[in-house]
Amino acid sequence: MDKELFIELMDKCDFGFDSSRGTYRGLTLMGKYIPTVDVDAAEHDKIYASCEVDQLLEAGITEEDTIILSGLGWMTDDSDYIAKHV
Repeated sequence: MDKELFIELMDKCDFGFDSSRGTYRGLTLMGKYIPTVDVDAAEHDKIYASCEVDQLLEAGITEEDTIILSGLGWMTDDSDYIAKHV
């Protein structure tokens, strides 16, 4: 999968999962590909994962897992970072 498709999937998928559960589940999902993933930074109402889009792509994230990640409330921020409103 390329970056353009990843961003497209992240932007259009919204399954309305409970956002309070989506944070942990999303980090766990990304951890399948990057075992050291964690929350890297936070703003008032947004957190950022410690990995970037390119790192997930290089690690082999699937389209299916990308759709699940998006459905859990995660998104791309500035097309490079993985973020989530909390």
